Amino acid sequence: MDETLRSDTHTQTVWPRVGVFVAVCFAWSWGFWFTAGLLGGATEVSYAYQIYFLGAFGPGLGGIVALRLTSTGSKLAVGVPGFVVGATLAVVALALAALRGSGGGTTVSLSFADLSPFSAPVGALLALAIVLASGYVFGSIGSPNATVASYFAGLKPDRRTVVLAIPILLWFPTLGMVSYLLESIVVADAAPPSALDMPLTELLRTFAMGLFIVAVLTGGNEEHGWRGVLQPTLHRAVNPLLASFFILLLWDLWHLPLHATGFYGEEFSDPFLAFVLRLPNMALLTLLFTAVYNMSRGSIFLCVLLHASYNASARLFFTESSSGYAIVMALLVVAGLVFFTRMWRRSSGYSPDEPQGH
Repeated sequence: MDETLRSDTHTQTVWPRVGVFVAVCFAWSWGFWFTAGLLGGATEVSYAYQIYFLGAFGPGLGGIVALRLTSTGSKLAVGVPGFVVGATLAVVALALAALRGSGGGTTVSLSFADLSPFSAPVGALLALAIVLASGYVFGSIGSPNATVASYFAGLKPDRRTVVLAIPILLWFPTLGMVSYLLESIVVADAAPPSALDMPLTELLRTFAMGLFIVAVLTGGNEEHGWRGVLQPTLHRAVNPLLASFFILLLWDLWHLPLHATGFYGEEFSDPFLAFVLRLPNMALLTLLFTAVYNMSRGSIFLCVLLHASYNASARLFFTESSSGYAIVMALLVVAGLVFFTRMWRRSSGYSPDEPQGH
């Protein structure tokens, strides 16, 4: 096929694909999250957090549906090995969350005990739905649909991404500790992060469990859609800077029900105020994820780890007073990445090759 015609064909699928992604992503996530809120949240029903976890799969499922509906090939089939891996990861993550009593940086009480006669069976059904959703997303790695498989190939780690995983995982803990050191130089009685008050073995165990839970259930799984599908799709039409701005607005808006239903606590219960206050921090995160995705040539795996590290590090390595120092340092690093990767150039954005005719 003529390359110009092929490029035009792929560009024509961008906005229909984006539209399907947004519709499915928001309908799935908001539907479950507002349902949890209407039921009274975690203070009223023991299975509310399973509902919240299930809603977090909205971006990944939205991305898969969008790819399948805007390409030829199988619309439903998944790769069996990937499905088994994803389902197994979800089972382990749910078990760890129940054991820990925390969802990785968020106070979560996972209980299958009965606050009503139906709590236990409903909780079990929701857990099964989470396992199936995770399996379906990971099953896209070896999907019979060639377009889906090409986009989700980045979810599977290779030797290069495994090596890069170490600095990715250590970025936010390092940022937190350096920000505390800077603050302690300026402020004599700076409060230390909780990580410094914990024995090393307990710190490593807490951080590792938080990483795993977040990566599979409460944040990392968002990256299957935001960076795995939406980011490279937008790269076919606009440069990474504009793509990042578009994702930033959607990503922030997507979180509104979590604020409105009290998932983040009463102090963050005003969704519109939270939308505005979160924008600067999320802008830095969005650009950082964009840089990692492009520099790694489409590694969803690294984006998942980076997101998991951010959530799991928040309460361990950062304090409210040291966060200002962290934001300044992050701003400098992100600005450097924007210039280094030349995000204003459309050619700097990575997008997986799509098979001819897709």
